[in-house]
Amino acid sequence: MTSASYAQCKGTDSSLLLTGCIDGCVYVWSDNVLARVSPCHTGAIIDMWMDPSGTLLATGGEDGFVWLWDFDKEVRAIDVGAL
Repeated sequence: MTSASYAQCKGTDSSLLLTGCIDGCVYVWSDNVLARVSPCHTGAIIDMWMDPSGTLLATGGEDGFVWLWDFDKEVRAIDVGAL
């Protein structure tokens, strides 16, 4: 069972759903089946956004970081508290 979902977004492919949870992980669902769990934030994920092409995902967490993802690796972490 996964953690409570705080944020979610749909992929460009209607079968893809991404959820950001209280445990700081991104859960990737494909055709209603959990396909991948990616740990990222040290606190809950509170917002998510996917670019229109479906290649880049941004997550914002209670830890004060914004993570930019492609679907193979984390691209960059930004400490928004330092901005």
